[in-house]
Amino acid sequence: MVLVPIDFWERVNQLHREVNRLFDEALRAVRPALIFDTHIELIPPVDICVDEAFVTVVVALPGALPEDVDVALEGDDTLVVRGRIERPVWGRVVQQECRFGPFERHIRLPERVETANLSEAEMSEGLLVVRLRRKRL
Repeated sequence: MVLVPIDFWERVNQLHREVNRLFDEALRAVRPALIFDTHIELIPPVDICVDEAFVTVVVALPGALPEDVDVALEGDDTLVVRGRIERPVWGRVVQQECRFGPFERHIRLPERVETANLSEAEMSEGLLVVRLRRKRL
């Protein structure tokens, strides 16, 4: 009996390519409906950091303009970020992974914050950074 070495990872890659091909073929007929008819909600990702004085919330909003974003506090423990990201027109869409349109995110804060004002809110390079003063107990 002759043993033939099998490149395991090459076989895994072949299987991966074949599965991708099968999905591409199966979805080819419905792809226009997936792109244009299905509403997929835009939910911006969020990071929250806490230091001695502030709760800092970072919201990723690539493509959003500062004038299209509203920030508000609900009570002393929820930050609400809402707005709209407009789709630039570059031509006919043939593949869509970027999300555009209206969004609203209610962010539960890890602790209570001062409600008198938003300490700091600025938008730069697609990131909204909101710093909220922690409430002293």
